[in-house]
Amino acid sequence: YKVQQGGMVTFDTETTGLSSKYDDILQITIAGQHGEILLSTYVKPQNCTSWEESFEIHGISPEMVEFAPTADKVAVVVKQIFDQADMIVGYNVGFDTKMVTARFHYDFEQKNVIDVLPLFRNYCKLNLTKGEGRAAYLVEGETIHTKLSDAVLALLGKQEFDIFQNEAHDAEADTLETAKV
Repeated sequence: YKVQQGGMVTFDTETTGLSSKYDDILQITIAGQHGEILLSTYVKPQNCTSWEESFEIHGISPEMVEFAPTADKVAVVVKQIFDQADMIVGYNVGFDTKMVTARFHYDFEQKNVIDVLPLFRNYCKLNLTKGEGRAAYLVEGETIHTKLSDAVLALLGKQEFDIFQNEAHDAEADTLETAKV
């Protein structure tokens, strides 16, 4: 799990819900600065036995995580990777860092954490035509907002967007697209 000297890592999680107090991480992916996958695993939840609403978003079922490693096992590897990284990047990364802190007990306090979401919002304000509604912009006549898939469309193009649409809300796909964005 060696991170290049001076390296950046990008990561994403998929969870049972939005509460760092009650919900679990179901999947985590961390990629190196050249898109190499350093860690990609499902995580066996410790608190939740069902997550119907989240399943509708990411498609991770209880059967898929039944024999996955538990958070304490995954935390050892996550810590090793993050400790080596000079920069930790994610999209709307505040959510992911809260979950990682709560479930893997990782302290991001001394780390350089970069959130791509506000960077994309700023890009939209400076470079795109304002659409109707709050945080709505136009790209090739299409209304976009500031979700990761919108950033992919605006910055990487329709072909990349079409490919990503089939894989969105998978930690590995989201991690790799965030790195590209």
